[in-house]
Amino acid sequence: MFEYKIQKAWENYHRDFGLGRILLFISFYNTFLFFTVGLMHDSWRVAAFFPVGISLVFIYFRRKVIRKGPLYVFIYNLIPMGVSILYNYILIGLYDKSIGGITRVDPLIANFDNWLFGQPISLYIEELMYGSGIIGTIFYDLIMTSYIVYFILPFYGAVLYYRTLPPKKKYKVGRLCGSVTIYFCLNYLCYISIPVTGPQYFYSGLYTRPLPLSSYGYFIFDTVANLHNNFIDCFPSGHFGIAVLITIWLFRMNHIHRFFMAAVALLIMLATISLRYHYTLDIIAAIPLAGISYYLGKLLIPSKVHINFFRDENER
Repeated sequence: MFEYKIQKAWENYHRDFGLGRILLFISFYNTFLFFTVGLMHDSWRVAAFFPVGISLVFIYFRRKVIRKGPLYVFIYNLIPMGVSILYNYILIGLYDKSIGGITRVDPLIANFDNWLFGQPISLYIEELMYGSGIIGTIFYDLIMTSYIVYFILPFYGAVLYYRTLPPKKKYKVGRLCGSVTIYFCLNYLCYISIPVTGPQYFYSGLYTRPLPLSSYGYFIFDTVANLHNNFIDCFPSGHFGIAVLITIWLFRMNHIHRFFMAAVALLIMLATISLRYHYTLDIIAAIPLAGISYYLGKLLIPSKVHINFFRDENER
């Protein structure tokens, strides 16, 4: 009986906005993560199956939510997506700790910055901004603010797309949710296979000047630092990559917010390198990963993108 529910969840993606397919993908991903990390590092964490259990629960109750209408289905989609993204991020950190610290490859990634700028790019930007006074403070506060916006970007993009879609095509938002889920899954695999700590730790002795943040900026900076439990989360930049992915989506749907999102993505890019979080290669690698995730989302949820041209039947 339950196998039948799973089959229907895969086939009827129009009814549940692709939720069944996304949850089955998450289940496959976490099972793959369990065996891959276990075989590579002899770290067998049953906790990897928690998203699988959550997925099965959401699949089981999906029919009851479908009856309530599209808005309920949309919200029902966002919950497991958010839970799996957050949980798997924490899981990667737990894997690193249980292994005793996966060997970092910072020297390889950092050498690219040294080749380009003769030093870490964050130091290069600090020297450019040194002595700029209030302008420097405004710059660093602005990019620090953009950095924390990252946490709402997947939901921001999903809500914008959902609102754009006509009633009979609300299911198309599933492709966006699917591409976001795929992006984070691929990103976390990169964290495990190419572990990088970032310049703030690798080059900690080089940073002798405090960042010219205001008290507001330092409050956010310290909050982010206190919440940071994962020290192999740099390559590629998840912050910049998801900003690029949402930007791609807004341009594809011709949304009025697309240029605003492009500006936010640029600020996030500046934040990740200026605030000592990432190397240049982390930023570069995030771009193709976002593009790959966008197109893989179409394979998972095969629906055309609805274009907001204020006339009917605009899709691509």
